[in-house]
Amino acid sequence: MAAQAYDEDGGIAVLLTDEQSQEGEWLPEAQWSAQSMVTSPSASTVRHERPAGRPTSPLSQPMEGDSVVENTLKEQADDLQKQITEFKQMAQSAQQAAREQSDPVNSTLKELMQQVSAIRDYAATQQNRVEKLQDGYDWGIIRTFCLRVIRCIDNIEGRLADLASGDGSDSPLEEIKDELLFALESSGIEQFRPELNSEYRGQEKLAETIKERQPAKKPEQTGRIARVIRPGYRYMIDDENYKVVRAAQVKLFG
Repeated sequence: MAAQAYDEDGGIAVLLTDEQSQEGEWLPEAQWSAQSMVTSPSASTVRHERPAGRPTSPLSQPMEGDSVVENTLKEQADDLQKQITEFKQMAQSAQQAAREQSDPVNSTLKELMQQVSAIRDYAATQQNRVEKLQDGYDWGIIRTFCLRVIRCIDNIEGRLADLASGDGSDSPLEEIKDELLFALESSGIEQFRPELNSEYRGQEKLAETIKERQPAKKPEQTGRIARVIRPGYRYMIDDENYKVVRAAQVKLFG
């Protein structure tokens, strides 16, 4: 019994039979079958070698590609994290270096500020001293001039006292005295007389006493002003402040 089989890949028909052929007998079917076997070795080889190969799954290649991409991204993420850590360390090092460098600078600036402050204080002190010296110098000149005028007034008053027996108001000396007093007052110098029977204590800067004492009629008069021998003069700075040009001279009860 014979049957035909077709190779799907090569399109070749193969005659199969279960009867034994006689040796030496030529059969057309046998020749056709032998030729087909000789001419299609690749087909049979391919048919027998194909099952021996490892079947490949179409899903295996994408899975392997995903794992490679995942590993690459992980490595990049690790590298980025390392770079961030290095940047943080560099920033901390820079801040520390800046602090270390700024400490000496701040200390130096503080010392310079202290020195400048000390120089300013010294300059202000010297300025005040110069002003005081200038004021004292100016005041010394003013006081010296005023004392000369006051001495003239004292001499005129002495002469007027000697002429007390006559009419002193009509004397030319009285007019000269008034003119000198007016000149002093227009320059800020005023004449003053301590109040009689007032307590001398507390007026030491305004009046000076003589050794002679006037007998007191009452015990409570002791230490009070009994008489003004000569008036005093003072330079008025303002309504409350003044400088004494010459103190008054008084006699106390004793």
